[in-house]
Amino acid sequence: MDVALDVSGMLLSWNIDPVVLQAMAWGFGAILWGLAIVWTVVYIAILVLMIVSYWKIFEKAGQPWRGVFIPFYNIYLMLKVAGRPGARLRWLLLPPVFGILMIVTIFDLTKRFWKHRAFGIGILLLPFIFIPILAFDKSIIYTPKQ
Repeated sequence: MDVALDVSGMLLSWNIDPVVLQAMAWGFGAILWGLAIVWTVVYIAILVLMIVSYWKIFEKAGQPWRGVFIPFYNIYLMLKVAGRPGARLRWLLLPPVFGILMIVTIFDLTKRFWKHRAFGIGILLLPFIFIPILAFDKSIIYTPKQ
């Protein structure tokens, strides 16, 4: 197969064998599939790590660990752990308010676990690193709101 390309008046041509072209396509497809599999495995590993981390956080705070798996109830429990009233759950229907509410909740959560605000910023930026630290560090103790 001849491939020709006209670039600003210049004619460039290559003689590419169809078998080589097919092998290149197969190789590119194999690379893409390999990357997709690696990405999926990493994503599932991070997902499992975060579920187990929230499970441990709920256990430290004396909340039921099964709440991690129940939608909206897990956010209600997180509000309770952070010392916020559960009635704020109704604000979940407004996305901008929800975002602000979750940022405030994260900072309140770090306060309940005796961590600095910088730790809250770490949770906002790299939750898959800082949430497991909060969950698995034995020296971090939960104190309920007085």
